[in-house]
Amino acid sequence: MKGILKKVLLGFIVVMHIGLCMNSMITIYYMNHFQCGTYINGIHVAGYKTWEVEQLLEEQGKNYTLVLNERGNKEEKIKASDIEYAYEVTDQVKKIKQDQYPFWWIQGVWKRLDYEVEIEASYNQALLDEKIKELTCLSEENSVAPENAGLKWVGGRYEIVEGNPGSLVKRETLAREIKKAIDGKEKNLSLEEKKCYEVAKITVEDVGLKAKRDALNSYVSCVITYEFGDEKEIIDGEIIDTWLQMDESNEVTLNEEAVRAYVNTLADTYDTLGATRSFNTSVGSTVTVTGGDYGWKINREEEGNILIDILKKGNEQVTRTPVYKQQGWSRDNDDIGESYVEINLTRQYLWFYKEGKLVVEGSIVSGTGSNSHATPSGTYTLDYKQTNAVLRGPGYATPVSYWMPFNGGIGIHDATWRGAFGGNIYVYNGSHGCINTPLSMAKAIFNEIEKGMPVICYKDAA
Repeated sequence: MKGILKKVLLGFIVVMHIGLCMNSMITIYYMNHFQCGTYINGIHVAGYKTWEVEQLLEEQGKNYTLVLNERGNKEEKIKASDIEYAYEVTDQVKKIKQDQYPFWWIQGVWKRLDYEVEIEASYNQALLDEKIKELTCLSEENSVAPENAGLKWVGGRYEIVEGNPGSLVKRETLAREIKKAIDGKEKNLSLEEKKCYEVAKITVEDVGLKAKRDALNSYVSCVITYEFGDEKEIIDGEIIDTWLQMDESNEVTLNEEAVRAYVNTLADTYDTLGATRSFNTSVGSTVTVTGGDYGWKINREEEGNILIDILKKGNEQVTRTPVYKQQGWSRDNDDIGESYVEINLTRQYLWFYKEGKLVVEGSIVSGTGSNSHATPSGTYTLDYKQTNAVLRGPGYATPVSYWMPFNGGIGIHDATWRGAFGGNIYVYNGSHGCINTPLSMAKAIFNEIEKGMPVICYKDAA
């Protein structure tokens, strides 16, 4: 038993002796080397001597590169060799080594020892200035001026769109930011983040641009639908956009002359007052009727004023008929419609239709055909109707029961003094231009006819 203990004790003494020897050797090693777990400026320097660490840090200076991140995913580099850039390591590295006790080397095995030392950098300013001048981003061909944000017509409305940001660099700003980056030992410089680019005067956040957009959209959001019977004319944003312009103060204005020109176009298209008409007669023929005072006529000035007011209010959805100086009875069937008086001056015959149904027909006597009293052809408007009227002219005053004027002093009336109607009576014993009818015919017409109905007078085609 004593022999065993003696052997164990001897072994322990040997192990301790070996351990102390190894510790002494490691301690001696770390007297001239940095301990385990030592990091200086993020570099693992365990086992390095002081001069080796200084050399390593200085080498970092030789490898220094500043990367310029430019628009378009481009980049340029300023290298240490371009500007004679170098690190000058201070005595702080030596101080760190002096503060590390060699026999505490074991702490670095389980603990990271971080240190930071200040490194002074130097470079040739003249070379840096020259390098900056040579940067591609400052070349004329790569210097594109920024474009202002603007407005774009998209889907019937205006939207603000960013202009081309360009690539025009502010030289002084860039030079200043490069110097700051190099002095700070930074490795990347974003020209965008450092605001090194010239910016447009008008951006998407510009208040004036937003106001202009809103003003334009107020106009183009209008939809005005004009109705002409079954026909429609729609004024939408596409049309209104052509009527908008900028005044001297860069404000959105409405070109009122263009609006009035549009109303004139409507009138030229849909006015029928005095128009030549192709008329299907009751006997099956088709005749061309020219002249007369019947038809539609838009009040161009008043309708232009109304349309301008609607547009200036903005965001209006309006369906309307225009203001007329004169209106026809219908927009159908060459604007004559289904209610009218048809007078064939050649056949001396009259038909009266109301809503497509024949009310009355019969022979008449028109104005004397061989002199100035001949009844003129044309499409006319019934001006009014009156009972018990007295028709007056040079040398006569004739009472009638039913009076229906349609062309100045010319109208339809009963002629009880006549014993016959039709034939060639009008040639030698016609009226002063009026349409003479039997009393019963005049009464039938009078009872159904309304002011404004058309009266068509024509002769058979030759």
